[in-house]
Amino acid sequence: MKKYLLLIVMAISGSQLMAQVVNPQVVAASGGVYQAATFDNNFTVGEPIVELVSSGNLTVSQGFQQANATCFALNGGIATSTGAAIPNVTVGLDGYCDSFQTIQNRYTFTLLGGKYSVRPFKNNDKTIANGVNGTDISLIQSHILKKVILNTPYKLIAADVNSDGIVNGTDIALIKSLILKRITQFTGSKLWAFVDSSYAFANPTKPFPFKDSISFDFMNANQPNQSFIGMKLGDVNNDWNSAVLGVSNRTTPIELFNDNISVNSAITEVRVPIRVKNFKNIMGMQYTLNFNSDVLELKSVENNNIGAEYNIDYSEEGKLPFLWVNPKSEATTLSDSSVLFELVFNKRRNLINEVISLTSDITAINAFDGNYNTVGIRKVGGEISENVIVANTMSVYPNPAKESIFIKGNHIDKIQVIDNFGKVIKLISLHDATNPAIKVSSLTSGVYHLRMITSDGKVNAVNFIKE
Repeated sequence: MKKYLLLIVMAISGSQLMAQVVNPQVVAASGGVYQAATFDNNFTVGEPIVELVSSGNLTVSQGFQQANATCFALNGGIATSTGAAIPNVTVGLDGYCDSFQTIQNRYTFTLLGGKYSVRPFKNNDKTIANGVNGTDISLIQSHILKKVILNTPYKLIAADVNSDGIVNGTDIALIKSLILKRITQFTGSKLWAFVDSSYAFANPTKPFPFKDSISFDFMNANQPNQSFIGMKLGDVNNDWNSAVLGVSNRTTPIELFNDNISVNSAITEVRVPIRVKNFKNIMGMQYTLNFNSDVLELKSVENNNIGAEYNIDYSEEGKLPFLWVNPKSEATTLSDSSVLFELVFNKRRNLINEVISLTSDITAINAFDGNYNTVGIRKVGGEISENVIVANTMSVYPNPAKESIFIKGNHIDKIQVIDNFGKVIKLISLHDATNPAIKVSSLTSGVYHLRMITSDGKVNAVNFIKE
């Protein structure tokens, strides 16, 4: 392709179009006009010339013949199949004047006549998996299993994320990798596909290949409304650009939690079972678990009872993304307190009230039920601490005890009752109490540990026996 577009404007005498002796003007893309020497050239108005023409320092090796130097407009819109405008699309122009522009929802080119092709491209989403989640995976699985068919050509194109013309397990694997941020783009460095909006699919159930560009052999008139329909690859239910992720259509959200855990200061390995509540008729969920990586080093994920997928690439940042979709696209119910999986950490330094939180940092929070309705999901409770004694100024009596124990000390803010397995079975907030009494009548007989924290952050620990 030439760096400059050169247009030959020819004065035609008489009615004869072939083998004319002409005195042309040469018009450059910049708008400059030059007089060229008389030359013999066989031409037809409206077609390109490829013969070499030279005059002084000016050389024309390719041009386009017109009766005058008219400019034409080429424009169109770009939106989803539901009509939502797609921002920051790169529209490339290929032809006598190569160009591109980044647009919000509509492109416009002003062109001299010639041969052109226009094609959109987009891989610059700020949130790469916006609109792509476990719901899409389940719908694609259902399509492959012929349970729920993807019923438009645009959904099928969106499902074919590797652009090989087939919707299969390879596409699902790539979508999972995008959600877990193992990859940031699909095959061909793409996140979107585009189709000429006027394209009529010969077979909508088999839309491949499809028309992803609009071309003009000899553009000699304005070309308005040359529009495209865009599909976010992987998003087959058209929820791209959702205002809020994880908004519940049910009044009772899924709850993830871990028990309060207190470990002996001599122990270097910390095991945190992640449990679930209100997990009823659920088909998929995803989220990111955050932890303090300055204190906890992720060692492994064990006892993965539901087969959740995860990505440890971000664990040094204290982020662990998870994704679970029922492989048969069937709803699942788990009893309350069921263990989903167990996080195993190495302790890097002393643990003081560490928590594991639920975020959308890597993989966005999302869950859905057997009817593909969005379900809320949240993380509740669960502190991780250790029995580090930084003060030893308190005592308990009586010891052993049957009904209650009394703690001798001032400015007591919080008390943890811990069993021999390190599980915090009772957490009591006192707010600067003096010599408080704690009921222990409901505890089974055995040895227990008290971890007491004062208002100024000092930690005391003492054992007692429940008769």
